[in-house]
Amino acid sequence: MSIDDTSPALSVRNLSVRFTRASGVLRRIRTLTAVDDVSFDVAAGTTLGSVGESGCGQTTLARAIMRLVPATSGEVVVNGRDFLAFSGNAPRSARRHMQMVFQDPIASLNPRMTIERIVAEPLEVHEHLTRSERRGRVAEMLDRVGLPQDAIARYPHEFSGGQRQRVGIARALILRPSVVILDEPVSALDVSVQAEILKLLRELQKELHTAYVFIAHNLAVVRNLCDDVLVMFFGRIVESGPARAVLDSPQHPYTIALRAAAPQIGRRLLFQPQLTDAPLSPWNPPAGCVLHARCRFAQPRCSIDQPTLLVRAPQRPLVRSACHFAPVRDSAGTR
Repeated sequence: MSIDDTSPALSVRNLSVRFTRASGVLRRIRTLTAVDDVSFDVAAGTTLGSVGESGCGQTTLARAIMRLVPATSGEVVVNGRDFLAFSGNAPRSARRHMQMVFQDPIASLNPRMTIERIVAEPLEVHEHLTRSERRGRVAEMLDRVGLPQDAIARYPHEFSGGQRQRVGIARALILRPSVVILDEPVSALDVSVQAEILKLLRELQKELHTAYVFIAHNLAVVRNLCDDVLVMFFGRIVESGPARAVLDSPQHPYTIALRAAAPQIGRRLLFQPQLTDAPLSPWNPPAGCVLHARCRFAQPRCSIDQPTLLVRAPQRPLVRSACHFAPVRDSAGTR
């Protein structure tokens, strides 16, 4: 199939993931919506960031895109083909175009396998190469990610956390995929090592023209690394747009709260909560806007009508917000 150069490398449409369980004496079926009608595009050579608190659905979204958990509905289009519609062995062959780097470099690497076997595994699955050809490709990729050549015969436990994450990156990129999902790839690393890994990811993206989906909690990292950003809460996108526009001047109360909670150099650490601590259960979400029970901007309408992700400020047409009253003002009175 011929793909137009203007087509996104990854297009996610109306993706939802729901889990069910039986509870109570009567074993009634209850449903948890972990990802709720999420849509976005990522162009080749660009990075889409996703931010939100723990439990907001980001990792489930990443795993649903990769078909590591089943999606309830929606489409994941890679290079013009719906990855979720494949059956039989088709998903396995299509996965060469979409790879993932996991958060924990220790848990994601088989301790019984040498670095050569770990990095070469995608080649064994997707390409018919001789052993010497595979070893040459592995050696080339290890060099590209800044690992010594003697790493090829060593085991994961012999490396630092940053080096193990470089192995994970090498494994993901050795097939030159169109899309790489990065699930908090630097959160378990020291700050100095984080900077090295982020620099490496930028260089590899520039070289390979790969599209990244970068999941993180660190707003500063997302602001500097990503072209666009999704802000997620309770499995839904509550704000989206260019990363710097959204994070520097947020319109949605939840984005404002995330920014207020992030430490900033030179800012006095005054505790000014942007949201209340009202308990929320994903098994029993409130009607209307899911944030309304915790939002200090909430009005009666918020408990009835679920807001749609729309452009709310005509002067900022690229930013969309799911708030009836966006753009709202933060505690300092600025927009």
